[in-house]
Amino acid sequence: MGERILKMTPRLLTRAQVRSYLQIDDMELQHRMRHGQVPRPLWGCNMDLPSARWDRNGIDLSLDKASTITTSDIAATQELDQAFGLFR
Repeated sequence: MGERILKMTPRLLTRAQVRSYLQIDDMELQHRMRHGQVPRPLWGCNMDLPSARWDRNGIDLSLDKASTITTSDIAATQELDQAFGLFR
């Protein structure tokens, strides 16, 4: 029997992963954090430290806010996904 390997996207992202996830360069990331458009690293870490981590869910929420997605929009999408068997 073969082993089943699960591929997971980590919830905590490094600075390089955040830049890749958002498809922006370092200057843009700093600008967006300075203006509150992207959350700062967790636990008050300095973003320049190798140990700094960002919460992917927090980043997603900031993207939802920027794109004016509402919770009712998300709920409606989940209902459709459920109706088509794409979401449980």
